[in-house]
Amino acid sequence: MVWLKKVCKLLNKRIHTQPFESKKRIIIKYPIMRKVFIIPAVVLALGMSFSCTRQKEAQEAQTKTQLLTSARWDIYKVHQTVWVNDSLAFDETENLNSTATFKDDKTVTIVSLDKGTETFTWGLYDQKLQVGPDVYTIETLTQTELILTENSTESDPDLGSVTTRNRLFFKH
Repeated sequence: MVWLKKVCKLLNKRIHTQPFESKKRIIIKYPIMRKVFIIPAVVLALGMSFSCTRQKEAQEAQTKTQLLTSARWDIYKVHQTVWVNDSLAFDETENLNSTATFKDDKTVTIVSLDKGTETFTWGLYDQKLQVGPDVYTIETLTQTELILTENSTESDPDLGSVTTRNRLFFKH
């Protein structure tokens, strides 16, 4: 409050104080003083809120990256469903014996019995994980579990609308 009074004296303005619930509240009498204090306060508050949002997003992305790259993932199951014109046409779960290792250099190595060893690049974008050309929605990402979903819809001249959903299940 001392610095406020000094600033007011420099600007040849007067301020008054009144008791307010056992605390003193500063009432600024002249409009120029309101602008001098309100505008920087608003700019500061907005800047801090945007900064906090960006920091939170960066921490969230960093956490996802740390979870992905912390250890090798076992791909133990894929669940595929196919709808034709909004009617379920196919629903199957297949057990897998594959692994995926996400590395800090943004490469992932996938080892499977039928395809051998494959290496792709990967990237995180909001709730999406891109592995090579494929983009998956991250349903779950914890210390021990990762569930990815890939949805696609195509039009077939004979069948109509065909919607496919693949869910990949990973665990440590």
